[in-house]
Formats: sequence, structure tokens, C-alpha cells
Amino acid sequence: YLLRIKKISDSTWQWDTYNILGPLIKTELFKDPDGNVADGEVYFYNASGSIDSIGNYKNGLAHGEWYYKNDTGRATIVKVFSNGILIEERNLIMEDSIKNLNELGFETTYSEKILLQIGYFAGTDKERADDLMKKFSDKSVNGIVCARGGYGCSRILPMLDFDVIRMNPKV
Repeated sequence: YLLRIKKISDSTWQWDTYNILGPLIKTELFKDPDGNVADGEVYFYNASGSIDSIGNYKNGLAHGEWYYKNDTGRATIVKVFSNGILIEERNLIMEDSIKNLNELGFETTYSEKILLQIGYFAGTDKERADDLMKKFSDKSVNGIVCARGGYGCSRILPMLDFDVIRMNPKV
């Protein structure tokens, strides 16, 4: 890696970290020239040089909103920190999807487990199977839309109760 340190003011130094063979990796602001106390905006870049995520430090701790972007540059996740403690996490794509479905006249609900993360999956196989069966068993649910992926669907098939599904068809 290649590091460039630039003095912005008497109390702010900008550190730019580059891949020695490629683009800028991150830009951070520090209170000291040695980079001990991060204070201010931080930008992370992907391999093509586009901004991958943006955050903020206050006295060395994550503070405020941090935005995580997808390959198209769209912010997809927002994490809100207060003095280094994560206090809120929002999935902007999920929020937009719910808003769009509501505008089409659908009444939407979602599982409290929707944002679970176990490796690539939204929870363990058992948690995902139980969650899906709960929605099939719920008489107030008329349709089910899966929010993510589909790669792990075959892993939960043996755990599903197809008699319950047959008795409670959904769109």
C-alpha cells in the first residue's frame, strides 16, 4: 500500500491509502499527523475507484450515518452510530420495496428476522424455514415475496411442512 498524508489545518490531517498497483482505497481525516484519532469523514473505494461507503468519526469513534453502496453507486444500507455504538440499521432497498408495494395498494408486513445475517444467509436454515412456515400458517397473509437471494432455498425444503402449505395457499 501507498499512504499519502496531507495537512489540511493545524488540527486535521488527511490520509489517502492507495493500492500500490491500483486506485485509491480509502480517505480518512485524523486529528493528529500519526493517525491515532480519526475525526471527520472517511471514504472507502471499490476496485474500480468508485465510492463504496461513507462514514464519519468523532474522536476516534464511528458517529452519525454511515452509507454503504452497491456496485451501481446506490446507497443500500445506512448504519447510524453514536459514539461508536450502533443504534440503528436501515435497509434502503427494502424500505423502497415496501413503499412501492404499498403505493400499488398492497398491505405489507415483514419478518423481524429479515435482516439477520449468518454467512450469506438471512439466518440459519431452521430460522428461515420456521419464518416461512409462520407466514404460511398466518391466515392474514395472502402472499409471500422473498426479499433476498434464493441461493439457500433448497437447503430448507426438507424442513417445510407441505401439508400446511397446501392448506394455506399464498400468491
